[in-house]
Amino acid sequence: PIFTSPGTGQFTIVLTVRDDSQLTGTDTLRISITATNILPVANAGTDQLIQLPTNSAALNGNSSYDPDGNVTAYKWRKITGPNMVFSNDAVVSPSVSSLTYGSYQFELVVTDNRGGIAKDSMVLIVNSPPSANAGSNTSITLPANTATLNGSASTDVDGTISYAWTQLGTGASIANPSAAQTSVTFAGEGTYNFQLTVMDNRGATSTASVTITVLPVPGVSVKTFKVNIFGGTNPYNNAQWNNWNVVSSLTSSRFNYDDGTASNINAVLTAYGLIADNGATYAAAATACPPAVLRYTSANTSYRTLTFNGMNTSKTYNLEFYGSRANTGNSSIFQIGNRYDTISTDNNVNDVARFNDIAPDANGRIVVTISRIGTWNYLSGFVVNENISTSFSRTPAPVEEVQSTIAEPASTLLSVHPNPVVDIITVNIPADINGEYKLSLVNMAGKVLSQRSGRKTTIGQLEKLDVSNFPKGMYML
Repeated sequence: PIFTSPGTGQFTIVLTVRDDSQLTGTDTLRISITATNILPVANAGTDQLIQLPTNSAALNGNSSYDPDGNVTAYKWRKITGPNMVFSNDAVVSPSVSSLTYGSYQFELVVTDNRGGIAKDSMVLIVNSPPSANAGSNTSITLPANTATLNGSASTDVDGTISYAWTQLGTGASIANPSAAQTSVTFAGEGTYNFQLTVMDNRGATSTASVTITVLPVPGVSVKTFKVNIFGGTNPYNNAQWNNWNVVSSLTSSRFNYDDGTASNINAVLTAYGLIADNGATYAAAATACPPAVLRYTSANTSYRTLTFNGMNTSKTYNLEFYGSRANTGNSSIFQIGNRYDTISTDNNVNDVARFNDIAPDANGRIVVTISRIGTWNYLSGFVVNENISTSFSRTPAPVEEVQSTIAEPASTLLSVHPNPVVDIITVNIPADINGEYKLSLVNMAGKVLSQRSGRKTTIGQLEKLDVSNFPKGMYML
């Protein structure tokens, strides 16, 4: 007969036989019926990528399980790959060490409590980062103004690389920043630093830098002095920079050139206002000048002048001014003669006021006026270059402006409106002025263009000046 079990369990079947003499005999059969074993599920974890010099990793079989029992044994083995060492190949999550670059495949075999087995595998890639090589430092001599950046010696032993060139500073133009080898053009003499970043096909990067020095025309020495404005604490500790404590004195000592030699030039500032500290970490990404120069700024609410004395009357000069402050909605206007440049000083890291080929007057002076858009004007520092050429005109090139601006008086005695002005300006002579007075309109070169004399006869007396015939620009009253 056929026995059909009603389910799982222990069953006893008794067989009884009888002969023709009615004698009997029996035998017993015991049957154990269990459920079909469901095999375990092996999970060797996700594939991994590590970057040398890291040379160890943890394998993870924790997600393995048995649906109808439990996993009783784990066994790991390497299927493919270079040499390595297991910490223990019979645990759920061993570590592997002494890895070298390449691809490893590991297999995990799990066994359940009824002898069922399952397998899974994972891939561990050990990537060797690329090695960037930006080439050797080099120099060129003006009038040549181009050079080659060459990163072709960069390597990656286990993949491919891409290139990215950047300049650490300003004054140069890179033709193709993503090429291994590219040309670069320079604005003038100086030291230029470049960084090459290479990235391999697995995202690892490496950087290298190179310096290219652009030398002046042979036989000519160009002089430069650099000045940091501060208030007495935390000067900029750089031998190429002069530190001028304007709180201590509005008249500087003679500046040193950046090569360490002494110049005959000093400067006088008519007012420092206050010294604002932007903080030690301010402008870390500055490209206009070193971040330390932008830390402190001389802030003033009124028009002021910066006068350079002792300049060579047979030379011309290039001047660059810096200013920066946390977001206050201000801009600073720098003007020399009828040329001007404006710095947007709010959190400024790259804007400068620049003047080229400025000739000093017959007394060796260059006068810079500093005014504002908003409430404050700022001065953090400046750099002055003495030009090679001695051929120049003392007449500044005209710069078109929208309106004439009367610089605000240094005191609060006078008020003027409108300012800027197109034609007629009204001057309010307040009550505390008595007797005779004289009003003088002076251009930025110090020349008196118009004068008016009078006697105070009424409280709050008004004078009107017609400035419509004067060139557009900035004037002092």
